Amino acid sequence: MRLGRYGKVLHFDRVKLGEGYVDRWTLFELKWLGSVIVNVFNTIAQDRFHTHAFAALSIMLRGEYDEQIVSGSGVKRRTRRGDVVFLPRTLNHRLMRSSPNAMSITICGPWAPTWTETFLSGKTRRLTWGRKPVEESVSQALDSSSRIP
Repeated sequence: MRLGRYGKVLHFDRVKLGEGYVDRWTLFELKWLGSVIVNVFNTIAQDRFHTHAFAALSIMLRGEYDEQIVSGSGVKRRTRRGDVVFLPRTLNHRLMRSSPNAMSITICGPWAPTWTETFLSGKTRRLTWGRKPVEESVSQALDSSSRIP
């Protein structure tokens, strides 16, 4: 159920960012306060890096996923069942693959008004609530290496 532009309670949506998808069950969300979201990952390869509108603490409940993080060294990370991961709002990452139906619960802080998606082509989109684009730009293409050490 949506609570206007500012939140949701017991809401389901499916997010497709390339091959595969993420099912999200929002248990509670008030953008000025925070949210609790259960994610079920069925990701093959996301076609874009993204930041978040919030900082969050995520607990992996089932399965695993690999992600690539934009940084000077092109860091890659594997998150497994039982891992607790802090996701700063500025973390620019993409999921490379997940085990089938990998699941996490994420506790999010208050939402900022925007976040970004950066495609491998170098196109960057700034989004606001409701995934509405507010700005686009193009820069150098990103490294699409998918190997995890």
